[in-house]
Amino acid sequence: MPFEYQFFPQHHLFYRQVVGDNLEAVRQQQAEDIEFLSQVEMPVHMVIDARFAGWRPMTLNEMKGSLAPIESSKLLWMVVVVSSDVVQKFLISANLQIANKSGRSKLTDSLEEAFAFLEERDSTLTNLRDLIPELEKQHASSS
Repeated sequence: MPFEYQFFPQHHLFYRQVVGDNLEAVRQQQAEDIEFLSQVEMPVHMVIDARFAGWRPMTLNEMKGSLAPIESSKLLWMVVVVSSDVVQKFLISANLQIANKSGRSKLTDSLEEAFAFLEERDSTLTNLRDLIPELEKQHASSS
């Protein structure tokens, strides 16, 4: 499987780690994101860890067509963790503006920054950074 999901209901947090290397994998994971949002009973924050993604659009048309809009009243914030690759940052930022119709999105450089951002925006969230060792360990075992 080219991506890993985890749901932390106590934190209203959906975490997806992208490790796919082709457009079809990206589309499949987005379809599963949309399906998850349609079935979840509570509003959630979505953290997408794209630091290890191997795919990137090659043309503007491919970028525009790579993601369908995500429209859900259950999506609070979508935070995407990106690598230091400036091209990846640009392309993900553009895709985020197309895909996330709520407009509540943020790019970060690390899980620490992503979780700190969410804790600042949502006072019900605490100690999200305590999840990082578990998430990092899972990535290491899946690579």
